[in-house]
Amino acid sequence: MQQPDAEHSVKAMAEMVARERRQLTRLFAQDTVVSPARWVEQTRLTVARSLLEDGRKPPKVVAAEAGFGSVKILRRVFQSHLGVIPAEYRKRFGKLS
Repeated sequence: MQQPDAEHSVKAMAEMVARERRQLTRLFAQDTVVSPARWVEQTRLTVARSLLEDGRKPPKVVAAEAGFGSVKILRRVFQSHLGVIPAEYRKRFGKLS
C-alpha cells in the first residue's frame, strides 16, 4: 500500500479498481482469505511496525503515517495482533534500542 494514511474504505477501494463493493469483497475473500478492512488493518500494522523498528518518531506520528486515526487505535491494534503496545514493540525490535 503506497499511501496507508489515505482513505481505504471498501467503497473507496472499489471505486479505485472500478468494481462494485460486493465484487471487491468477494475477490478479497477468494484471494486473501480476509476482509478488505482486515487487510487494510494488517497492512497499516506492517507499516507501523517498520516505522517503530527503524526510527524514533513519536507514536502520534507513527499512527498518522501508518494510517491509524489516533495513538489509541494504534495501541489497540498492536495489543490485539501482537500482544504488546507500540512502545514495548519498539523497545524489543527497534534498531536504535
